[in-house]
Amino acid sequence: MEQNNKNKAKAIGVISGGLDSTLAATLIKSQGVEVYLLNFIMPWQKQASNSVEKLAAKLEAELITHQLDNVYIDLIKNPKYGYGSAFNPCIDCHIFMFKIARKYLNELKADFVFTGEVLAQRPMSQMRDKLTLIEEECDLQGRLLRPLSALLLEPTIPENDGLIDRSKLMNISGRSRKEQINLAKKLGITDYPQPAGGCLLTDRVFGERTKDLLSYKHNGYKEMISLQWGRHFRINENFK
Repeated sequence: MEQNNKNKAKAIGVISGGLDSTLAATLIKSQGVEVYLLNFIMPWQKQASNSVEKLAAKLEAELITHQLDNVYIDLIKNPKYGYGSAFNPCIDCHIFMFKIARKYLNELKADFVFTGEVLAQRPMSQMRDKLTLIEEECDLQGRLLRPLSALLLEPTIPENDGLIDRSKLMNISGRSRKEQINLAKKLGITDYPQPAGGCLLTDRVFGERTKDLLSYKHNGYKEMISLQWGRHFRINENFK
C-alpha cells in the first residue's frame, strides 16, 4: 500500500452511529488523524441515521454513505460462514463491509481502517480468531484498528509506525457496556443512542420475515423496508 505522504495520518472509520463506534471515532480523531466516516445504509433503511450525521458534524469528518443493495441480499442468502442465532451472517457481513472500506482506503490514500468493534462482545464475529479471520479475508492485515480493544490485540501498522499512540487506546472486552459509558463521560460524550441488540437480522422475528421474503420472488432490496412494521402472513407464494 502507498503510504500517506502527509504528516497527518488519514483513516476510514466504519461506523454505525452507536456508542462504540462514536467512542472509536472520537479516540482516533483526538490523536490528530484526518477521519473519514463510512456508514453502510442497510437494505431496510432509507438513509443514514441522525446519530451518524451528528457524529460526522461534531468531528468535522467527511461522511461517506454506502447503500447495501441486491449484492448484499445475495450474501444474506448464501453466507460462506453461516448464520448466528437468527438470520444474521455476521462474519460474511463484516468481510463484505471491510472489503468496501478497503476500496475507499485505496481511493483516499488513507493509512488504516478503524471500527468500534469490541473483543468478545458478539459471540459470532468478535472473538479473537474471528477478528483475525475477517482481517485476512478483506486484505486488511495490520491495517484494521479496533481502538476500544487495541491493548488486548496485536499492535497494528499505524501503531508500530507511530501514526497512532497505542498508550491512548483502550483494553475493553466483553458484553458489558459499563466501561464504554464511563469512557463517554470522560470524553464529554452525552448524546448517543442507548446500547441495543445491534443489527435487525439478529432479531428472530425480523430474521424470519427476511428469510420468508428471500424464499420467494421479490423486486429488490427496498422491499425489506416493510419488514419492520405490522404483522406478516404468508397467504401463498405470490401474496403476503
